[in-house]
Amino acid sequence: MKKFSGALWIAMTLVAAAQAVPPVAIVGVDNTAFQECTGFGVAPFALDGTESYDPDGGSLTYSWTGPFGTASGATPTVFIPLGAHEVTLTVTDEDLETAFATFTAVTIDTHDPVVDVTLFPSTLFPTGVMTTISAFVDVQDVCGAGFSFVLDSVTTSEPEIDSILNAALDTPDTSFDVLAATSSVGGLRSYSVVYKATDSSGNTGTGTAQVLVTPPSDRQFFVNPDRMIFDYTLGGPPAASLTATVASQFYSSFHVNSTASWLHASPQSGDTPEDLVVWVDPEGLEPGNHTATLLVSSGGGHVEPIQVLLRVYGEPDLFTLPETLSLELDTYTGVSNVADQLAPLTKQIFVGARQSPAALTLSTDVPWLQAAVVGPTTPTYITVAADPAGLSTGLYTGNVVMTSDNPRSEPLSLPVSLEVKSSAKFLAPEFVVHAATMKRLPVAPGSLISAFYFNPDGVTANADAMPLPTELGGLSATVEGKPLRFIHVSPMQFNAQLPGDLDTGVARMQLFFEGEPMGETALQVVPAAPGVFSHQGDALALNQDGSLNGPENPAEPGTIVSMYLTGQGVTNPSVPDGAAAPGAPFAKPILPVHVTIDGRPVEPQFVGLAPGQAGLLQLNLPTSGMPPGPRDVAVGIGGAASNKAAIYVGQ
Repeated sequence: MKKFSGALWIAMTLVAAAQAVPPVAIVGVDNTAFQECTGFGVAPFALDGTESYDPDGGSLTYSWTGPFGTASGATPTVFIPLGAHEVTLTVTDEDLETAFATFTAVTIDTHDPVVDVTLFPSTLFPTGVMTTISAFVDVQDVCGAGFSFVLDSVTTSEPEIDSILNAALDTPDTSFDVLAATSSVGGLRSYSVVYKATDSSGNTGTGTAQVLVTPPSDRQFFVNPDRMIFDYTLGGPPAASLTATVASQFYSSFHVNSTASWLHASPQSGDTPEDLVVWVDPEGLEPGNHTATLLVSSGGGHVEPIQVLLRVYGEPDLFTLPETLSLELDTYTGVSNVADQLAPLTKQIFVGARQSPAALTLSTDVPWLQAAVVGPTTPTYITVAADPAGLSTGLYTGNVVMTSDNPRSEPLSLPVSLEVKSSAKFLAPEFVVHAATMKRLPVAPGSLISAFYFNPDGVTANADAMPLPTELGGLSATVEGKPLRFIHVSPMQFNAQLPGDLDTGVARMQLFFEGEPMGETALQVVPAAPGVFSHQGDALALNQDGSLNGPENPAEPGTIVSMYLTGQGVTNPSVPDGAAAPGAPFAKPILPVHVTIDGRPVEPQFVGLAPGQAGLLQLNLPTSGMPPGPRDVAVGIGGAASNKAAIYVGQ
């Protein structure tokens, strides 16, 4: 076999690879994007990858990864929890080349929580003794990602009197004692109570309520408190009873009537002073607010009402964001024998409960699936993990079953799919490209081509001798049954020479790896398809001294510049496929060749296959009379025009 000079072939391979431009991923935002939390601890982000592009003009596929898991498409909407999280866009072009772009998505919460405080009792009869006050603190937060509250202060209108006990400030204390005594200076004695709530983002809000001590002269018959609130969740434990005090300076007896069948008090009658135990029986009531009144009548006919609000909540209605979870594991390790992904795979899923909070119990129905609760009650997150150890490739499904502590709440199943796959799948090229222009253009018999495919078991190899081999790195191919000759192969690309006796029209190329058929690709064959080897518009040309022509190394005036093309078509004499072109006689295209420089016809000094090379057309261009600088060269063969490429002439 004849050895050939590898320098030119290697240069051509590098240029061809360089021109296989990867896509560009653009996420459409600056480095950081902010969104206000809209509820359940998350915010919707409308992702936008539409500014991404493929310089080769092909279509793209889009894959997004982040705390939401994965999403596909150019413009998906995802839910991102509070805090700063990195989101990555991966775009893949038709040549299976990828590009990445990342940005930081920040979900913020600037809403202060709203605090409503109800004190029981809120009005005291002046008994002169310390009385326990119970506080009911209701905190509403827009984001709903979690909050805490503390007793911020308890103050009195007469601070000089020691009338407050057992108030543990800066703790979630909801019970303390105040002195039920009238003001020493006249008027009403009052106690002001402030609770402060802080949400998970550090926003704070306060709620205030008062306790008043009624002077004896103002009333003859007393009922404290004069309003009560009960909360009950369907299927949950009964609402705790509350206590009201009935007292009078003038009447010794009382009687109690209720305006609703669900509202009760005991005793229903008796002598003052007396404590009433008040409770509710919400059986049969629908979720919502229900109001009723306890009418407490004195022996003298005086009536004092106790207004009662019963808030009935439905059983927790569990939901998740997202509603399903898809996990994927690629077990293929490639030549490095190291997998890109490692098991187990884990994701966090948001769990909320409409109507009322719920404590969760988790279970799974398949052994490869595990789940754990991050927080004790909703809203919270669960961590879902898949351990595919021992699983063969395939699609597996399972469920994480969430059960509320409320027996009337329906369990919720989160469907989880796990795809265990191997990317070791040979993907035949969808099309071939002209080796010189790297564009999807027609090709000519005997010319050089490139193709982009995917061969996970492939290796990188270059032909090192003539004739070019019909098998390289385990890869082989035929075009209409005639063998392809390979110059270079890698797992993603191959460069080769077409058979020289192909008929014009659509031809079928069949690809084989280690003898097994791997796919078929169509290509358009024409008599001539000239293309100049170039890089970023500069011709891959050699000066007369053998150095590479370029802006930093122009040709000396009056010397020869050798340009290289492919796509010349049939030559005379013909050269066997993959064989080195002869030096005598030279193999020249049978179709007429026309050359222009800066649009003006030029007669090349030599046109023919480069001696010692395969499928490579050489043009020797004289530079005599050319002005210095870049000169645009174009070549036509048999009426087919090449791309333009620049050569450089010095001073």
